[in-house]
Amino acid sequence: MASKSHTFNENFVLAAGVSIGILYWLLDSFVDAVVFAEHTLVSQLLRPEPVEVWTRLFVLVSFTAFSLYMRAILNRLVRTESAFLESEEKARAVTETATDAVIIMDAEGRVSYWNPAAERMFGYAVHDAVGLDLHRLIAPARYRDRIERGLKYYEETGDSPLVGMITELDAVRRDGSEVPVEISLSSFVAGGRRHIVGMVRDISARKRAEAEVNASRAYLQSVMDGMSEPVMVIGADYRVAMMNRAACETYMVDPGSWSPGSPVPCYKLAHNLERPCTGHGVDLCPMREALRLGHPVSVTHEHSTSSGQICVVDILASPLRATDGTMYAAVVSSRDVTTRVLAEERMKEHEARLDHLAHHDPLTGLPNRLLFADRLDVALAHAHRHRERVAVMFLDLDRFKAVNDEFGHSAGDSLLVDVSRRISACLRECDTVARLGGDEFGMVVPDVAGGDGAETVADRVLDSLRRTFTIEGRPVISTASIGIAMYPDDGEDAGTLLKKADRALYLSKDQGRDRYVLCGRESGTGEIPLL
Repeated sequence: MASKSHTFNENFVLAAGVSIGILYWLLDSFVDAVVFAEHTLVSQLLRPEPVEVWTRLFVLVSFTAFSLYMRAILNRLVRTESAFLESEEKARAVTETATDAVIIMDAEGRVSYWNPAAERMFGYAVHDAVGLDLHRLIAPARYRDRIERGLKYYEETGDSPLVGMITELDAVRRDGSEVPVEISLSSFVAGGRRHIVGMVRDISARKRAEAEVNASRAYLQSVMDGMSEPVMVIGADYRVAMMNRAACETYMVDPGSWSPGSPVPCYKLAHNLERPCTGHGVDLCPMREALRLGHPVSVTHEHSTSSGQICVVDILASPLRATDGTMYAAVVSSRDVTTRVLAEERMKEHEARLDHLAHHDPLTGLPNRLLFADRLDVALAHAHRHRERVAVMFLDLDRFKAVNDEFGHSAGDSLLVDVSRRISACLRECDTVARLGGDEFGMVVPDVAGGDGAETVADRVLDSLRRTFTIEGRPVISTASIGIAMYPDDGEDAGTLLKKADRALYLSKDQGRDRYVLCGRESGTGEIPLL
């Protein structure tokens, strides 16, 4: 009975010790629970009352296993708590030293964390801010209706359109002044409740810089708009960054809808092309050349207007460079020079007409005496270099005065035009026929085979003129007389050859007209007296 009583008491004490240990554990005193249970078990093992060896051994082994297990759990909890504290300290160090305000609020909008940067930014100390409604603390009154609706939606759904986004808005300081801020929101759940973390950055300096840039840009835009010629700023990627009002009008762009940094490339805007100008109806791309050469480039382009007309523009592309010298854009200005180009073309045409009139007969269009003399000099110089022969001929119409007297001067002019056409048809392209005045014509025939070749040309001309002319519907017969001089046989300079050809012409008329006379021969049979 004593043994049973001892065992009962022993087991009762053991159970009581473990129960008390569990009680401590439930009271969040885990370490005290383990120590108490350990002390209870040891005291039972060391009791003087006789206890069975197997009972003591069982209790000892059970205690040892329980103790090791509990201490392993304790060590793990200690390490976890240490890591948590270390992590918490790091997080606190980051938020305490951050230049951005870090604010944590619950789902109702009450502040639960307020870092030093938030104190500096808004003027509220931690003890002033924690526990207060954040939005009534720093949000302008004009935002509050939307904020309350957003908080209610977040409390009901756990979601907000602003979470995960960066938003720019204004915030109110303690002194009532407003500051532009950039807010980034994220959410988390702790203790079964939702919380929102806000990272708030003061962007006053950036806003001031943007305002200065916008002011400078507006000033530059006003200067550009004051220019009457189209001006654009084009990036190195051919995208149009800026354009003035004149450019908008030229390229049919609505200034109200135009925004800086438009994605429209210049080649699409000006030429309706899908790629940079590479010869598709455009001679040279000034932008590409400025990028390639690195200095201002001026070119002339043809552009189509909205009405389909072609206008000519002078384009100047002047590079813009960064501080490191890299060309990042170009100022491209253009000037409509269509009127000037047309005037220049008309001037050239006028000069060409004057030059033609100065060197050609206005009636027949043949070279006049001036151009005839020039052609003769050129032919003689060429013949001298290449040891060739040149025939110089004078032709005069027979009884031309009678045609004028009988049919009138207009009929005489028509006859001269027809005669010039027939003579021209008998000559080569390298030969020259000129009207020297009245009914007198001159011919320069280079590279002929001596007198025989010249005679062949003269026969061909006389035969063509013997055919009846039709002048104003009436038949007219008009023959001609020709005098011929040869280089170098009859002279080596133009003056001598012209004199001898003229004497031969008069001799052919004296011998009955409708014939030719070669200097030194009378129709191939007699000498010409040089008077």
